[in-house]
Amino acid sequence: MSDDIVKNIFRFTREHLLRLVCLLRLPDTIYCETGHTITGLTALCIVLRRLSYPNRLNDLILMFGLSPQSLSQIIKTTLNIIVAERAERAVTAKGGAIPTCWGFIDSTAKAICRPTLDQELYYSGHKRYHCLKYQSVICPDGVIVSSKVHTTE
Repeated sequence: MSDDIVKNIFRFTREHLLRLVCLLRLPDTIYCETGHTITGLTALCIVLRRLSYPNRLNDLILMFGLSPQSLSQIIKTTLNIIVAERAERAVTAKGGAIPTCWGFIDSTAKAICRPTLDQELYYSGHKRYHCLKYQSVICPDGVIVSSKVHTTE
């Protein structure tokens, strides 16, 4: 592909793609849970193509010659590598005591009107009002990577 086509498809030039692989510390070979292996550069290209334009996994079949299931697994694995590496470095840079810690649990209670059914499930004796509790895992950069809403029980 010409440089113009590469930039149009992936939103980066060839040179920048190679630089991104290094900066994101992607390994030379990425191993997925399903046993699929792929180069770090190809995995990055799949992720960038998926994120650069609203398309379905079926739209990427012709470009990369992989099944939608394989593409999904590659995207998931690559994004997990990027997020985990970046978050771990951010915690370490901030002086984190545990080098492998990359997220923090945060919780908050949001008051609600007294429900007509199952009031005891929503009543917080500690807060002394009916509420929903939101619990999240937050990265050092403020990104919420996991979230759950539950009753006070």
